[in-house]
Amino acid sequence: MKVKAKIISKDIQLKPGNPHPGKANYIPTIIYKYTLNEIEYTHTCVYPENILGGNRSFKKDTVQKMIDHLPSDPYIWVNPKEPRQAVMFRHGISVYFIILGLGVLSFIVGLGFMLGS
Repeated sequence: MKVKAKIISKDIQLKPGNPHPGKANYIPTIIYKYTLNEIEYTHTCVYPENILGGNRSFKKDTVQKMIDHLPSDPYIWVNPKEPRQAVMFRHGISVYFIILGLGVLSFIVGLGFMLGS
């Protein structure tokens, strides 16, 4: 569900556990609030993988451009069944399903070769 949010703060951080300045090791740290069903929530998830504990990293100048161009009141996507789950950007999730599908297909083909031998 698409919901209007208000950005409280935005910053750039070095990705934890991967300190190689100059490479794609920076993440946007954005705090935003939104209201759904008259309840106000505050959240920091930017990408879908953040919900699962992952982080998508970029070069520092890429993250800077991204946060500089964010409006102060962007639309975000909220899970209507679990309103505490929200993300600012939802593009790119299909890549994970493609990778999963290719992995399953590879497993089935490999299993077929093993059983056929």
